[in-house]
Amino acid sequence: MSNENPADFDEFRSALFSDLDPQGALEELLADKIVADAWRVRRVPVLEAALHARGESDLRVERLTSIIGQIRQRANIFLRMAENERAHVEAKDQKELQRVRAQLDQENANGKEPMFEVTRVLEIHLREFDNLLRHEQALTKSMLRGLHELERLQMRRAGEPVAPPAVVDVDVHVERNGGDAS
Repeated sequence: MSNENPADFDEFRSALFSDLDPQGALEELLADKIVADAWRVRRVPVLEAALHARGESDLRVERLTSIIGQIRQRANIFLRMAENERAHVEAKDQKELQRVRAQLDQENANGKEPMFEVTRVLEIHLREFDNLLRHEQALTKSMLRGLHELERLQMRRAGEPVAPPAVVDVDVHVERNGGDAS
């Protein structure tokens, strides 16, 4: 990604290669896959933070747009009142207006609770966060599969007995009468 330093990746790769100690082309291939998956998994928190920042920015823009609309609406009312020359606001109307504005200010202050912002961002960008979580899970699963296979190859290379992988394929394909699959 454009915000990443290739030297950081190279350092990360070297450190993992040192830990994984691959020997031969197949082990190196698996080690490269593990490194790539691990590097991508490290991106997830950064992407999650970016989604939050984007959502919070969207909310600020939404609020400012709303305020601008309210100001324009009030300006139009005042212009019509000025054109009408008869218009004046009675004292009780001004008190009511001040009371409502104070309530609005209080509600706006209550709505600025940081956790409200977080929950609002999560509501608005639920699909993006869900996709990010699934992406992280898939990368982690892929990384662990590669790691397990590398460990099996290294055990075999070291002459240790290697049990077959404890993986079971499940086929949920069911044939009904007449050969129809469902």
